[in-house]
Amino acid sequence: MTYQIARQIYQRECIHREQAFYYPFIEYLSTRTENAIRKSLGEDLLAAPEGFSQPENLKKMICWPGVGSVVLQNLADGLDQAGYESFDPKK
Repeated sequence: MTYQIARQIYQRECIHREQAFYYPFIEYLSTRTENAIRKSLGEDLLAAPEGFSQPENLKKMICWPGVGSVVLQNLADGLDQAGYESFDPKK
């Protein structure tokens, strides 16, 4: 059982590292935020994170189930840390 759990963790880490190679911005986001972005906005936006602060993209994310203030705060912090234009998640 412990081997299986360790293997799953290792596989998830390998997948995350592979994605970070193609989309460097992923390193600044939590897994939950990354999944919400991928499902609601598409993977193309992960390659060009400048579009995250646009109001129409934020509206699409808020309408997605499970996306709340924590995910938006994580996205705003990630944009700020990566050096992109951020937004105020409280608005």
